[in-house]
Amino acid sequence: MKRQLLLLLGLLAWAAIALPPLEIVADEWQDRTIDPRTKEQQFPESLHTTVGNWTRSVSLTPYPNFPSDMQKTIELEVTKEWTYHLSKFDDRSTSIAVANELVKREITDDIVDTLRSKQETYIRNLMPDPGTAKLVLPSAILIKHVTVEWGEGKLILTAKTTGLLHQIVPAIAKLSGNKDTIREIRNARNMADSALNEILQIQGKTARPAENTTLNRRYIEAVNRLIAADQLEKARYHSIWDKPELAIDAYTQAIEKAPRVTAAYRNRGALYLSIGEKNNAIKDIAAAAHLGDKRAQDFLASRGIELHIN
Repeated sequence: MKRQLLLLLGLLAWAAIALPPLEIVADEWQDRTIDPRTKEQQFPESLHTTVGNWTRSVSLTPYPNFPSDMQKTIELEVTKEWTYHLSKFDDRSTSIAVANELVKREITDDIVDTLRSKQETYIRNLMPDPGTAKLVLPSAILIKHVTVEWGEGKLILTAKTTGLLHQIVPAIAKLSGNKDTIREIRNARNMADSALNEILQIQGKTARPAENTTLNRRYIEAVNRLIAADQLEKARYHSIWDKPELAIDAYTQAIEKAPRVTAAYRNRGALYLSIGEKNNAIKDIAAAAHLGDKRAQDFLASRGIELHIN
């Protein structure tokens, strides 16, 4: 009991710097005028999280002086239609996962190219280099499937994303300005790149799935990693928009598809703590440490807590 209490107290202190990594302690929105028509879509003025006697107040954007016309009028919308020809290894679920990844890359390229073509100084000053912007953008927007149509051996996927410019640009800047966040996003993108490369390589094989169970297993595992990477980006998106329950659900789906991604456990644990689910938080941070997550291990070691997981 004493050890668990020490772990819980330590978690509260640890969460103050680790929950979530995108937030900053600030009070920068006091003089901000918010258009009531778009209030629900904007960054919240502040976020107050209370666990026990610990309260954290944060502002989700350091850019309160974004021009008023951009706050109210400029909406960015991208719609893409992607035709994906099913391979002999695909079923409906795998084909949707692969098509989603391909169309997401197209949308990401279009949005970043559009933003970087803007001449407004306040946009150019906030935007990082193109590579970094394309890396973090899928964590700053939410891409939705509008229609999914099936034809003879093919899938036609229409995807769409919309957002206000005064939200997207600061979100990109905030995501790209945090080293820990960049590292985790890059790890997720690397996982997606590796999975997609393996998927395309297997699709080029001549053997049929029934004839080569190893190839079929590898294909399913690669698709699962692709789905996990997508869910990690969705979790990051929901986190920065203060939707912890949706972020927890996305991390859970990522863990189900790729159970050794330690950051998913650690970040989910921090989110559990933010909504008062202490037992789940303890389980997740311990699971991350058990899987080799150095930040989780350092946290436990700094408090003299031995890790025992059956």
